[in-house]
Amino acid sequence: MTWPASVTILLSLFDRSKWGLVTGIGQTGVRLGFTIGPILGGALWEAYGATTPFYASATLIALSILFLIPLREE
Repeated sequence: MTWPASVTILLSLFDRSKWGLVTGIGQTGVRLGFTIGPILGGALWEAYGATTPFYASATLIALSILFLIPLREE
């Protein structure tokens, strides 16, 4: 359910002529996350314990809020 909203927000930041490029870069980032995330989570689990991937995920989500602040509606 978040993909249409995230794509809409992303495309609203760019001119229509760049939508294809922006969508391609965004989807590349999503797919890299789906590839790298489980690998990194598994490595954290093995190295530091079963709860570490969840703490790392919560930390990254909290840090992502910093990138959302400039997107506030005026």
